[in-house]
Amino acid sequence: MKRLIVIFLIIATILITVVYAGLDAKDGKVINVAAPTEGTDAANKDYVDAFLAPTSTPASTHATGTIGSVVYDNQYIYICIATDSWLRIELNAWGDSLLLETGDVILNEIGGKSILE
Repeated sequence: MKRLIVIFLIIATILITVVYAGLDAKDGKVINVAAPTEGTDAANKDYVDAFLAPTSTPASTHATGTIGSVVYDNQYIYICIATDSWLRIELNAWGDSLLLETGDVILNEIGGKSILE
């Protein structure tokens, strides 16, 4: 019986350490991590690679899209700012001007604040 109590206490101590102090992998790999579903979940490599991978870019400002989606190519970053409504940001060298395009409208400000200063 004492042996079971000792084993129980060791397991409880390990669980408390993991839950309250974090998990130290001691330079090992953490494997079989599921895709995150909550903002505080860990992300696995497949999830991050898929998130960062170049994807097909919208053909127009009204191409199908979900708000918050971000895609890019070698010239632009595209951000879906509303359902089926895209903003395109041209990639320039540091110090060059910033150009944001939404169809025929070129934005000079966001929320009343100039973006060209």
